[in-house]
Amino acid sequence: MIKIQIKKEDQITNQASFPTMEEAQAWLAHHEGMKSFGQPKQVVQQQIEISPAVIAEDGSVLQEAVVELQEVELPGYEVEVLDITSQLEQEQINAEAQAFLDSTDFKVLRHIRQKALGQELSLSEEEYLVLEQQRSDAAASIVK
Repeated sequence: MIKIQIKKEDQITNQASFPTMEEAQAWLAHHEGMKSFGQPKQVVQQQIEISPAVIAEDGSVLQEAVVELQEVELPGYEVEVLDITSQLEQEQINAEAQAFLDSTDFKVLRHIRQKALGQELSLSEEEYLVLEQQRSDAAASIVK
């Protein structure tokens, strides 16, 4: 999965996601052709006067001006292309692991309560330890 973000002054102004890079590039080319985002950020070279020329009273140049070329960034938009495939996969893993944890909370609490009150256990100690290991594995698979 590919995500394209359009940024102006470090703020995301547009974004879209696509299953393939080809679709992302086609979308971007279409919108750039229509100038949907305005002008792209540009870097140009500009002459900057370091010291002015020295001119004699008769108009002759005693010393030439010293100029330097500097790169100047003109405002506009930037394009950031991100491959978010692994991010989406991790979000799916997180959701499944969290759903498992949510759906088994009651089993852990019930087991602890039954054991504390000396009641008949709905899970054997072995089943309980297996469940806790599964919950530990699920919790460890969650990446924020």
